[in-house]
Amino acid sequence: MTMGNLPQEQYAAVKSGSGADAKAPVKNIGVPQQPGPGQILVKINWTGLCASDKSLIHDEWAGFGIKM
Repeated sequence: MTMGNLPQEQYAAVKSGSGADAKAPVKNIGVPQQPGPGQILVKINWTGLCASDKSLIHDEWAGFGIKM
């Protein structure tokens, strides 16, 4: 199976730390060239972070069993 012309790297907001001190700086990360077992490869042209993402990054939903 051919995956076409995939980039070698992409930008990603990567969580570091936990709780109120957590940050999600944008970093350049490697792009896997093949999906793993049970995975699919999806091309996303645009994305962003919203207030619910901020709550997830800061573990504000941990009491509901949702934590990164």
